[in-house]
Amino acid sequence: MPFSISIDPSEGRMAHTRHTFSKLAEKDVLLLAEVFALAIGPGDLIALRGELGAGKSTLARGLIRALMRERMDEADPRLDDIPSPTFTLAQAYRDLRVP
Repeated sequence: MPFSISIDPSEGRMAHTRHTFSKLAEKDVLLLAEVFALAIGPGDLIALRGELGAGKSTLARGLIRALMRERMDEADPRLDDIPSPTFTLAQAYRDLRVP
């Protein structure tokens, strides 16, 4: 099942981008999250679209974990306790490198 990622960066950064992926294994989605974590910055808007089970929550959790890891010890248990962003209207994630 394909899913897409749209990044609308804050003013003065790169142009709006949209990427579509399909048939990725979970380990590949998590690796993709690590790469996207390097590309985003403060004020960027990220939108995930896709069918149920396409990997949106896995990507979101991986992205949040990658951003948190930069400010935490790798053994910090909070890295394993990231709530799913699915069906959340507003979910605050603390300790990210992006203020």
